[in-house]
Amino acid sequence: MPAGRPSKIEAFLEVAEGVLFQEDLMLLTDEELVFVINERLPEEDQITDRTFQNWKSGEVKDEFSAQFFRVMKRALILQKQSLFNKFGNDDKAWTRWAWIIERKFSEWNLKHISENKNDNNNKSTLNINMNKDGLDDLKDIVE
Repeated sequence: MPAGRPSKIEAFLEVAEGVLFQEDLMLLTDEELVFVINERLPEEDQITDRTFQNWKSGEVKDEFSAQFFRVMKRALILQKQSLFNKFGNDDKAWTRWAWIIERKFSEWNLKHISENKNDNNNKSTLNINMNKDGLDDLKDIVE
């Protein structure tokens, strides 16, 4: 039985590890990251943005997929640490770093978190049976 085409993930990872950990690449989109990595690969090992998204989503299940996830996770952690160091050490432009952190890492988007908490606090459901007992319950709640 013939095997499918060999995965490009191994060659991609070799180059990606060198690219991902460069300080100045922390703000690249996925599409830009794929472009930068592809520039360093021979044409036969280059990938499409869709392939990258498939790998990132976990659709690829081979021996290199676990390594891919570790590399991506490690790169994000280092990027976050770098941004927080800049945020903490830049008295003049700390708001710049806070803005970048909020957009790069959704868990630090304070406006979104605040809006969700407010929405959750303001949403309460009250089910009252609209018979005599239900009206008495409503009266008790209002008082």
